[in-house]
Amino acid sequence: MDDKYASYNGCGVLIGSCAGEYCNLTYNTEEYFLVKEFQTTVESITPLTHDTRMFRFRLTDPPEIKFKPGQFVQFRIPRAGEERAYSIASSPNNPNIVELIVRLVPGATYMFNKLKVNDNIFLTGSYGEFYLREETEDPLVCVGGGSGSAPIRSIVSYLREKNSARKIISFYGGRTPRDIYFTEEYNQLSEEMKDSTHIPAISEPADGDGWTGEKGLITEVMESHLTDASNHEAYMCGPPIMIKFARLLLEKLGIDPDRIYYDEF
Repeated sequence: MDDKYASYNGCGVLIGSCAGEYCNLTYNTEEYFLVKEFQTTVESITPLTHDTRMFRFRLTDPPEIKFKPGQFVQFRIPRAGEERAYSIASSPNNPNIVELIVRLVPGATYMFNKLKVNDNIFLTGSYGEFYLREETEDPLVCVGGGSGSAPIRSIVSYLREKNSARKIISFYGGRTPRDIYFTEEYNQLSEEMKDSTHIPAISEPADGDGWTGEKGLITEVMESHLTDASNHEAYMCGPPIMIKFARLLLEKLGIDPDRIYYDEF
């Protein structure tokens, strides 16, 4: 996911990102020393929808990366002198693998048109102030739209692997059924995690589309499933308009604005 609200110094090191109410541009010295360049090999490319793919990279040098679920890496386009920021979709419990979810938009054409299995690629990271807080066991509300599913998947997968008892309700919004993905994976997670629920929804239903799930704007679907959320934390990733109205709803439902973490793109 492209991180619209991140700022970088000349070395490409993150010095600010959005979390909660404000966007604070502060230099994170600790994070600076954790950032590394990784040589990787493209292990697989998996179509998820008509315009979205998952790219799986195996790290070779160094062979492992440290990151928090929700953070991102920079993808270096070979011979172009350009980088793109994408949220990590895989769990930090598998440190020699980085999975990225990429939607076909301007800026992602190289990955769709030229990148192939076994190509050697450089990634740098990890970056970002959007990541899972683990100081409490409070319930989570997770919301994703578009390729914003990536950091949510990382967070939920990580919690499953550590056998967390935290209650999770996650929402994913797309326009039509062909924009929805990972439903089977989340259903499996819900079976493995007693208090995990995943709710996909589409905003543009049509006769004959075969969709039997939730319909409406993702905020409308959220409101129908949430009542008092005052003791929750929220993690959201997606388009700015979705983030804006989802934040307003969650605040109305009682979540402290300082406990609403989000990335916009």
